[in-house]
Amino acid sequence: MPAAQNRRQPQKRPGAGRFARFTAWLKRELAKRPLPLWCVIVADILVFAVAIIVFALFHHVLPRARVSANIVSARPGTAVQAAPVELQPAATDMPVATEAALIEEVPEIPEETQAPQATAVPAPTATAEPIPVGYFGHKWPEKFESTSVHQSDDAYRSPNINMTVKKIEGDKQIYYVADFYIKDISSFQTALAEDKYGSFREWPREMARRHGGIVAVNGDYYGTRSEGFVARNGTVYREERVLERDICVLYWDGVMETYAPYEFNASEAIARGMYQAWNFGPALLDANGDPLSEFNTDVAKSNPRTAVGYYEPGHYCFFVADGRSKKAKGPTMQELAQVMHDLGCKAAYNMDGGDTSQMVFNDKVISNPSDGGRKCSDILMVVEPE
Repeated sequence: MPAAQNRRQPQKRPGAGRFARFTAWLKRELAKRPLPLWCVIVADILVFAVAIIVFALFHHVLPRARVSANIVSARPGTAVQAAPVELQPAATDMPVATEAALIEEVPEIPEETQAPQATAVPAPTATAEPIPVGYFGHKWPEKFESTSVHQSDDAYRSPNINMTVKKIEGDKQIYYVADFYIKDISSFQTALAEDKYGSFREWPREMARRHGGIVAVNGDYYGTRSEGFVARNGTVYREERVLERDICVLYWDGVMETYAPYEFNASEAIARGMYQAWNFGPALLDANGDPLSEFNTDVAKSNPRTAVGYYEPGHYCFFVADGRSKKAKGPTMQELAQVMHDLGCKAAYNMDGGDTSQMVFNDKVISNPSDGGRKCSDILMVVEPE
C-alpha cells in the first residue's frame, strides 16, 4: 500500500465547508454591489457601540481584583499620659545680698564645728500609667457596662461600646443617626465587598453580618474608580488621590480630619498613623466645626445621603438620609452640613449617596434606600473588638 494512503486524513469540522462557501459568496456579492455609504456609517457606529459596551462590561460591571499598594500603617505603641510634676516653690521672699556683703556678715566657722551639708532630695513625682494609642476607656468609664450587653431597637451598650440610634423626621426629611462612644479605636472598622480589594460589590447588610457589624453604613464606593486614596483598617490599598475630591482620614489615635486635595500629604498621614481614609467627599465643616457654604462636589442638590461625623477621639456618628420619595426628598449638601453642625460634630464628611445610602442596625436595614438600594464596594461599621 502506498505510504500516502497510510497518512491520516485531517478531519473537517461539521459545517466548516458551508461557512467557507458562505464567506466566499458574501465577498463576491460585496464586490459586485458595494454597500451604500449610510450602511457603512451605521455599521461603523454599531461596531463602535459594541466595543464600548464590551469595555464597560469588563471595566465597570464584571468584578475584578486590583493590585494593592499594600502599605501597612501599623498602630503605634503606647502613649504615656502626662502626669503633673510637683515643683518646689522658689524662695523669692528672701533679700538678695551681694557677694561682698555675705563675706562681711557671715562669720568664719572652724571646720571642726561646721554642720554637714544636707543633700537635696528631689520632690516625688506621680507615676504615669501608659495608655495605648487609640484607647478611650479612661475618658468615659461610666458609659460602658462592666460585663453584660444591653441591646434594644434603638440602643446598644456593652463593656466596649455605647450607642444610640435615632430616627428624625420633619419637613419632608427623614434622617437616621447612630451616635456611638467606643472604648478602643479597633471597634471602628471598615469592610470590603467579598473581603477583596477591587471592583467587587455586595450588600452592606451581608458585609456587616459577616464581620459582626452592630451598625453599618455604606462607604465611599471606591470600587467604581481606578484612582483615589484608599486606606482600610491600617492598610493603604491605593495611594493615587483624586485631585478634585476632598479626603477624610481617621488616625489610630482617634482623631478624624478632612483635607482639600491640595492640603493632603500621603507620606505625612501614613507616618502620623493613618487608620482609615476615604476619597469621595466633600468635607462638610470647616476647621472650626462650622458649616461650609461652598463644596467640592457636583452633586449638591437634594439626594439620599450618607455621612460620618466626628466629635472627639472615641466619639463619632454615622448619618443616613432617605430621599427621592414622597416622604423624604433628601437634603442638599448645604442642609447636610447644617445638620452635622447641629448634631455637634467638629468634622464631618460625605460618603457615596443616592441609591447606595443605607444604614444597617442589629442585622436590619433600618433606612429606606432609594429604589431598593444597591450593592457597594465597602462599608463603615462598629464592631466588638476581638
